[in-house]
Amino acid sequence: MGTLFGVLMLPILYIFLKNMFGKTVIAACGTILFAFDFMHYVQTRIATIDTYGVFFILLSYFFMYRYITRDPEEAFNKSLPSLALSGLFFGIGCACKWIVIYAGAGLLALYIIRLIWCYKYYK
Repeated sequence: MGTLFGVLMLPILYIFLKNMFGKTVIAACGTILFAFDFMHYVQTRIATIDTYGVFFILLSYFFMYRYITRDPEEAFNKSLPSLALSGLFFGIGCACKWIVIYAGAGLLALYIIRLIWCYKYYK
């Protein structure tokens, strides 16, 4: 099961990098570097529980990125699924391994930055 999650991290990382940078070359290079990283390879091969934590951290940050890059003019109910999925994957990650809670600090920082940015936008 750990190997499956390790393999599933690769397309998620590719999509995340493609959304962040908008270039296929950068997304492919980042994904290839991650795929051949020995720590990732070993952790997924021996199926440690850390793989699940990293998988859900990656998903929660991906959906938080989708939330914070939305247009502030867009209705809140259209951006709510991204925020809800980020929270869902964060919760599942915390249920797998408590170390994911530390990633929540980064998610909170991104959310607060988004709130401040929206406040200044509407002011």
